[in-house]
Amino acid sequence: HVVSQREAASPEEARRSAEGRRTLLEETVGSLRDRSVAIHTMTWLSDDPAQAILDTARGEACNLIIMGWQGYMRSVAFGRSLGHVLDPVIAGAPCDLAIVKTKGLDHPRRLMVPTAGGPNAILALDLALAFAWRNRGEVSLVTVVRKGHEEAGRRHLNKTLSGVKTRQRVRQEVILGDDAAKAILKESRDYDLIMLGATQETVFRQVLFGTVPEHVAKRCPKTVIMVKGYQGPLVTLVRQGRSRWQELLYRVRGRLGAGER
Repeated sequence: HVVSQREAASPEEARRSAEGRRTLLEETVGSLRDRSVAIHTMTWLSDDPAQAILDTARGEACNLIIMGWQGYMRSVAFGRSLGHVLDPVIAGAPCDLAIVKTKGLDHPRRLMVPTAGGPNAILALDLALAFAWRNRGEVSLVTVVRKGHEEAGRRHLNKTLSGVKTRQRVRQEVILGDDAAKAILKESRDYDLIMLGATQETVFRQVLFGTVPEHVAKRCPKTVIMVKGYQGPLVTLVRQGRSRWQELLYRVRGRLGAGER
């Protein structure tokens, strides 16, 4: 948990707040502890929560960052923003990343993984299979194609499935539709959890997970998890630069707007 120093009246107040949050955090996870999964709590004082999260991920050599999202999204230059903390973490994550918009995760049994191919779809399927194994659930790998392209859809499914080593049963389904997001949203009614892999779009555009995943995640009434695999230091550096420039532009526009009022 990151406690903002800017919101505290003094450094001493910030430290007391951090200690209180740490105690609350320990109490919260105490009832959730599982002997098979070690849970450690950490509390940081920082003026920059996103940077504190990134520094912790690097320092602890994390393999996966998991963050919650309330489903809010705003338009910005060249794309969209999920929030002033999420954006920099998504751009600079030194490992795989999962963003969760939860409607409850009480033993999900039916999991859907929509895919159009790509490495992030493989990561999404891998995580969905882990959820299913834990909860004795089943996974459906789904792709949306236009009529007449069913065979291409089946190839997409087979390629994604071949990238995961598993003995678990995976149901494969090709859905016909002209609008992938609408078709996925309609199909999601029969599932408990939707696991979406980020699409491969240009790193120079502020599209954090891709148009279809973001559209589905925002509008789906079920729990949705969007995942993005680590793509290396060069891509991360470009995304971080773009994210910082975008945040600076947003702040400047906010100040100009306040001045006009």
